[in-house]
Amino acid sequence: MKTVKERVIAFIILFSMILIMVPRKTEAKGYTNNIDVGLAGMGISVEGKKISTTKEPFIYEGEIWVPLGEVGKGLEMRVTFSSNHRTVYLNSNGKLNTSENSKELSSFIKGYEIENKEKRVKNIDKELESIENDKKYISEDEFPVIKTEKNISVYFGDVSVILDGRNLKFDKEPLIYNDDVYVPIISIAGFLYITPSYNPEANTLEIDSNGVLINKKIYSSLDKLSVFRNSRDIALDMKLVEMEERKWVAEGLGIPYKNISTVETLQSYLNNYMYKLGNISPTIKVEKTMGKWLYVAVSFPQNQNSNWNKLQRRDVENWIWDLYSIINNLYRESPYVYGVIRNPYYDEYSSSVYKNYVMFETTEDNIDFDFSKSNLKKDYRVDISYLVDALIRNLEKYKKIEFSYDGNMNGNEVNLEITPNSDDMYSWKVSDKIAYLKRLNSEISKVKSGLIVNGKIIFSDEDKEPIRFSIEDGKIISEDLLRETEEYLNSNYGSFDYKDYSYNLNYSIYQEDSENLRLVAEGDFSLQDKGWKSYEEKLSGRMKIEVENAISYTMSLWARNIFTEVYDNEMNPIDQIDIYNKTVGPVYANPSEGEIEKGTKVYLYTDTSDARIFYTLDGSEPNTGSSLYTAPIEVTRDLEIRAFGWRDGYGSGPISSFEYKIEKEE
Repeated sequence: MKTVKERVIAFIILFSMILIMVPRKTEAKGYTNNIDVGLAGMGISVEGKKISTTKEPFIYEGEIWVPLGEVGKGLEMRVTFSSNHRTVYLNSNGKLNTSENSKELSSFIKGYEIENKEKRVKNIDKELESIENDKKYISEDEFPVIKTEKNISVYFGDVSVILDGRNLKFDKEPLIYNDDVYVPIISIAGFLYITPSYNPEANTLEIDSNGVLINKKIYSSLDKLSVFRNSRDIALDMKLVEMEERKWVAEGLGIPYKNISTVETLQSYLNNYMYKLGNISPTIKVEKTMGKWLYVAVSFPQNQNSNWNKLQRRDVENWIWDLYSIINNLYRESPYVYGVIRNPYYDEYSSSVYKNYVMFETTEDNIDFDFSKSNLKKDYRVDISYLVDALIRNLEKYKKIEFSYDGNMNGNEVNLEITPNSDDMYSWKVSDKIAYLKRLNSEISKVKSGLIVNGKIIFSDEDKEPIRFSIEDGKIISEDLLRETEEYLNSNYGSFDYKDYSYNLNYSIYQEDSENLRLVAEGDFSLQDKGWKSYEEKLSGRMKIEVENAISYTMSLWARNIFTEVYDNEMNPIDQIDIYNKTVGPVYANPSEGEIEKGTKVYLYTDTSDARIFYTLDGSEPNTGSSLYTAPIEVTRDLEIRAFGWRDGYGSGPISSFEYKIEKEE
């Protein structure tokens, strides 16, 4: 029976697009033969360090063949040859003597997965660039360009590669050339736990040791490298989903594609192509606020208000989705968007809660809508057949698995059953499962937002429990996946150490409501332990890094406010960290600032509904103990107003500053 290592090698060979599986009869005795090879003048580097050698790799039978003796030395192995130079001995000094479930094997497999995903990101990026420049996309294989053809004399037959005393077998037999043993790099990679990739810009075959034969300088251990690679793998999965979506929308927008880099250009573009909402002619104003956030204000004249009342809520949602698709796919900063559609009977500076018909905000791949002041009625029912057809049309396949959907209405709620055609989904990482549900949530919202969905994913193996979930207010809730998130946190962020002292944390996650999670980390130590008391500053610092990483990971999956409590094993509190997923929008002022007449009244406002505004008049930093804004501020002297918004469940928004000077009398 094959070992796990051999099965991994077989898997890589099977799915490699480079390999050409050609059976070859092994000769009993050695012989010399002339073969035609391609030379590209490429170099070899290991962990970024170039191998200095005159023995050049060559291309033969669609493979990159490398001098194994030189590669072995570059990987810091002991390399010797037999007296007749027909056998190369590679000694890893015990580094490759690993178990079937070893960290080394996991690091190697993860290295290959990440390499393939990096290539996919690069290829999709090139496709998007082609769409952007209105050029035909031509796929470019990352393979060396042959500069010269050469006929060389090589030795075949009784050539052997001995690794740590084991005679390796290859699909293509090794050969001797230039006093070295040459093998296809893809054939030896699995045995050495290395990830090779060709860099066309540098014309170099780059070898990643995956932290096995050579330690990664920036990672102190394979555990640390594994944590980094898991995070990178998750980030690449999310980026690939985002890029595929962007590519799909870019090709299907039906409007001229444009690379937009400024807010002014974006505003002009939106007004040119989003000039109709039913029979309304809207005006769109775009502002950059904080970080990557864009604020979009949509207004229309009072004489068109009767046309507003003729709209269906679905019409408005679709229009906002189109608006967001243009921004997300054409504006290069990939921003977060929040905005309003204004009630034409109210001034934009009004503090009335009725001044906005609609408020919206992007969250992950979804849009949260607030139609409470819109006067447009909401229909809670949905045509189940239409919903199922839309899911089959737009989400029939995800990560190479096909899904079927079935559903029914239960009052105002949707019951949804999902069946994958493979139970492989059961063993997906929790991040992949949630990514699928986020995509599902997005597709459901496009059919009808605000639906309450009770769902389960059913597997053919009855021993595998269904994954149960619900969607409410655009939020995914799943106790099953919360438990899987706990397992991931405990495996990856559950330990820390300093000197001879090492401790563990056990994480538990509690769903408070659709907006809030409570994360509890309980240590296996007491604050009175000798080690903790001796090195409290160092240990607490390292513990906080692990907890903050756990919070960041949980936030990336669940997009919730996360309230974290850390205790020792006697439930003595150690730390408390509150992270808000949503923030209040910035505070605006009218007049904005500058020279004003004495006695002018300044109005403060924010577009976040139900937010309270706190302010100071002396330039100091405001907090929730500062003055609460309840009426316009009368300015009778030079002053600086500093203000921010606060809303329960959102936390505080950014601090805005407005300086006013009283005009001098003539």
